[in-house]
Amino acid sequence: MARISAPFGTRPTPCPGKVIDAPLSDKPKAIVFDLDGTLIDSAAEIHAVATQLMTELGLRPFTLAETTRFIGHGVASLVHSCLDHRGVAPNDTRRGPAIDRFLEIYETEPAGQARLFKGAQHCLEGLHESGIPLGICTNKSHPIAVKVVQALDLNRLVSSVVGGGQTQALKPDPSMLDMSMSELCVSPAETLYVGDSEVDEATAKAAGVPFALYSAGYRKKPVNAFEASFAFDRYPDLLSWIRKL
Repeated sequence: MARISAPFGTRPTPCPGKVIDAPLSDKPKAIVFDLDGTLIDSAAEIHAVATQLMTELGLRPFTLAETTRFIGHGVASLVHSCLDHRGVAPNDTRRGPAIDRFLEIYETEPAGQARLFKGAQHCLEGLHESGIPLGICTNKSHPIAVKVVQALDLNRLVSSVVGGGQTQALKPDPSMLDMSMSELCVSPAETLYVGDSEVDEATAKAAGVPFALYSAGYRKKPVNAFEASFAFDRYPDLLSWIRKL
């Protein structure tokens, strides 16, 4: 069961699984995954919530591609980006309530449109059966992240879920990934972090953890611009690579 901690655009060009930097020398003793854009495609879900919020505020909603570009830095950043791009002043009194309202809308059905990326569940099951402890580390609000994990039946596969609000700072600050490693009882050298974005890359680097890139997520820069031990756009490739370590 997942550990429930204290309360709290356009698709990128796919690439085949390939080693980018020096590969891991040993099989990881634990693997931590980002959630949005890595294990699950939640862009449509987040876009629907953002659209409802903007409509309630009397502001023009964004397209799915536009909303997707705002994903990755947590709810507050996403809401502020939406308001910034519609010319809402930094000191506008609607900003604070808008964040609370976004969470309120999202919590009603956090996994309504979210779906696992093809092959992700089979990969997690294979890693779990191999005895490798798994965790999730996401900037998504922890209560919402737990609901999504449970709704997608991932709680039987992961031992730790760390989300926004549990540490003082969000990723790319390393504190969230540090918490994941603490809950999984592993060191940075024993851990692999799997993510899809520049935020995840920076998080792994700050925590001193090897990084694997899921290239079919929400990244903005080219695959070869990432510092990663491995890059893949098919989950069977990740599973095969880890088994060969």
